[in-house]
Order: sequence, then C-alpha cells, then structure tokens
Amino acid sequence: MKQKGTRPRREQTRGRRTAVVWVLLAAITAAALTTGACALWLPDRAPTMLGMPHTVESAPASSQEYSGTQQVNVVPTVAADRQLLGNATGTVTQNWTGGELRSGSRAYQVNDRTVVVLHTATPLYRDLKVGDRGEDVRSLNDELSRLRYDSVLQSGEYNWNTGNGWRQLMVDAGNSDGAGEDDMNLRLSDTMWIPSDSVKVQGWSATQVSAMQAGAPLGTVPGGLVRLAIRGGKPSDEERTLTVFGVAAPLAPGSIDITNGELLQRIAATEGYQGKSAEERAAGMDAQLTLNKTIQALRVPAGSVFGINGTSACIAIGTFNNPHVVPVRIITSELGASLVQPSSGGGKGSGQAGVTSLNKGFDSHYDPYATYMGRMTHWIPYLSILIGVAIGALAVRVRRLEYAAALHSGESKLAQLLGICTEVLVWDGLGALSACALICAYCARMAIGDVVSVMLASCRAPLAMCSGTFVGAIAMGMTVRQSQLFRLFKRR
Repeated sequence: MKQKGTRPRREQTRGRRTAVVWVLLAAITAAALTTGACALWLPDRAPTMLGMPHTVESAPASSQEYSGTQQVNVVPTVAADRQLLGNATGTVTQNWTGGELRSGSRAYQVNDRTVVVLHTATPLYRDLKVGDRGEDVRSLNDELSRLRYDSVLQSGEYNWNTGNGWRQLMVDAGNSDGAGEDDMNLRLSDTMWIPSDSVKVQGWSATQVSAMQAGAPLGTVPGGLVRLAIRGGKPSDEERTLTVFGVAAPLAPGSIDITNGELLQRIAATEGYQGKSAEERAAGMDAQLTLNKTIQALRVPAGSVFGINGTSACIAIGTFNNPHVVPVRIITSELGASLVQPSSGGGKGSGQAGVTSLNKGFDSHYDPYATYMGRMTHWIPYLSILIGVAIGALAVRVRRLEYAAALHSGESKLAQLLGICTEVLVWDGLGALSACALICAYCARMAIGDVVSVMLASCRAPLAMCSGTFVGAIAMGMTVRQSQLFRLFKRR
C-alpha cells in the first residue's frame, strides 16, 4: 500500500516542478520579448533641445575701424647669376658704372654714344620705329611710363608717344638734341638690358679704352632676391604695406608681391634674412601686412551677406517685411562675422542696423527635429536585435552535442532550456546592463539638456541586442535532439 501511494506523490511533485519551469521560461521569454519590443517600437522621442526650425529675422551690426593688420607668410624667388650682354660694338670712351646699375641711367659710352640701361619685362632685341608692334614694345612703353617719360601704358604699339618718350630719354642721356628726324627711333645699340630695376654688378669689363663687341658679356649680376610674394595672398583694392624683417615695402592696389630691386636688396641685407638657410627661406618667412589707411567697416554676421561675386555682395537693412538692399564690398571675414563696406562709403550711421535678409542655407531651412528622426543610426536597434539572435543561436549551436548528450543521459528538455536561459542571463544580461550603465553615465556628463531622452535613445541598441540573444538561444535550444548525438556517432 505504501509503495502504491508513493508514485502519485512523485508525479504530483514532478508536475509542480514542470509547471514552475514553464512559468520561469515563460517569464524569461516574455521579459526578453518585451525588452526587444520596447527597444524597437517605443516612440523615438527627440530631445527637447532640438527645437523646431525658425527664421532669423534680424541680427545686430556694428561699425568698427579695420586696419587690416595680419601675419602673413612670404615666399622668396632667388635668381641665379646672370651675365649682362652689350649691344654696341666699338671702343669704350666713358664708363659711369660703379658697381651698381639702375634702369634709365647711363652705363657707359661706345664711340662717344651713351648706352642706357633698361629693365623691361621682355628684353629688347631689335631696332624700333613708329608703327612697330610686339611684346617688346609693350614692355618698353611700361618702362618709359615708370620712368615718367611720354608713352602709352600697356600699349603694344610703338606710336608717336613712345617715340617722343624715347627722344626725351636720349636727350637726357646726351645722345641727341631732340631736333633730328631719326631721334624718335630706338637703336638697340643704345640700350643694355638688366633683370631688375636696380642690380649690383661684379666683374665689370667695359672700362675706358677697352674694345667692345655686340653680344659680349660686360659683367655679372650675382644671384639674389628678385621677388617676395605673399603665400596665398589675395589682391586688395587698398594700398597696403608689407613689412619684412623691419623693411616696409608699399604694395599697390591689386599687388601681392615685392619686385622693387632696391627694397629687395635692403631685405636681403637684413640679419633676419641672412640668418636663414636656403631651406628655411623656401619654406616661407614671417611678415606683417597692414593697410595704409584704416577703413570704417560694418561688422555683420557672415550669414547675412548674400549675392556674393568676388568682393562685391549685398546686405539688407530695415524691417523684415520691408528690407532695403545695400551693395557692399567685402573687406574680410573672421570668427563667423564679415567686415563689409557699403558701396556708398563708410559704415557710419549703420551701427546696430538690423540685418534682415539672411543667407537661407542654414537656420531657416534646417529642421533639427526632422534631421534627428531621419538619422541613419535610427536603424541600429533593428540591426542589433538581428546580431543578438545570431550570437545567441551560435552560443547554443557550438554546444549542441553537449546538450544532446545531456538529454540522452536523462535530463529533461525543460530543465535544459532553463539552464540555457540562466547562462544567457548571466553573460548577456550583465553585458547589456554594463553597456547601459556606461552609456547613461556618459550621457549624464556630456548631454546639454533633456538627459533622459538622450539616455533612452542611446540604450536602445544594447537592450535590443540582449533581447535578441535570449530569443536566439532559446530558439536554438529547442532544436537540440538526442538524434544529433546518434548522427555524430554514425558518421564516425
């Protein structure tokens, strides 16, 4: 009788245990599915600090004086030694060269005719008369104009003005009285070309009584500084001054370099220039660029400048509904602000004027809320849950033979599933909890506002992966069968 009553009790106890296991499994599965559902489908609330877009209707502007002082980097151009060639044949009757030659000055005389030194962009190579054309003529016109003789600047024609200017130069040099019919014609033998406005000469051979041949070298111009250019420089409509090693060089409007031979020689003679190696010079040297006259400019937000075309642009002042467009010239930009000068001149009276027409490329068309909701990372939780399913399934699959052997030895399927869930809870649950803790700590420290929304959005991915891992592990655990163990032995 006693033995007959024991079996029903055991069956009742086993039934209760089975019910408890099913309840635990159901609870764990429900919790995992709920966590995943929350991570995926709860509303993705944007942080309140991302307000709706608005149109900036006005911005303050102020008047200030701009001196244009800025540090720049200048790059030197150094020429190699160059020989000076004569164009006259005969005997040297006079020599005025004392180690230096300047464009427009007398150098020496051959057969009592003075040879004049000229620096032209294109070296002279032929006799010229009225009516001739070419780049050499253009260079001659430019140089005569620089020397303040009659000519037509930038003209490629040897016209009456060019001939008249040349006649004036020959009269000053003592070659003509200005009354001859051919005095307006240029004879190449009366000239000698030099590579810059002023040059130092070494080894000068055109001494008095020496014989000269056209094309023969007369001396050598040692290699030196022939140009200093501002690296990345932009032309300006204003007159400026470039100071290099204490030497101030004027820059004409539109110019970004120094080519004046005398100034370059002074710069090259400074201790700062001499103390630098060739490599340091080639890398660039520090200089200071300033405007000769300060400019009364209007300081406005960079976004309020529109219709930009080079240095020309527009701003709008007045009310938002009744703007007045003002043409301006852009002086410079710095720290999100633009310094402009109204075309009518000066910024006086414009201080604190409301700039009403803004560049619409950012604030009025930029919707931070829509951008946040449409972000690419919005899909990260969905990807995370798929990765979690794969990780959970793989974790069980690699141990499927161990689980199949346990079933073969008498372990119940429910107990095995509960063991799998317990293991996953340990490593997956703790991993997700740690990740969420770190993310929340970072958000609490770095978020500007609405910390809770930022935390919830950031924790969705680890929670989704945790849920996916539980689901993948349970699903793969339910596929474990004893037959897998038998198939393994059969293959062996």
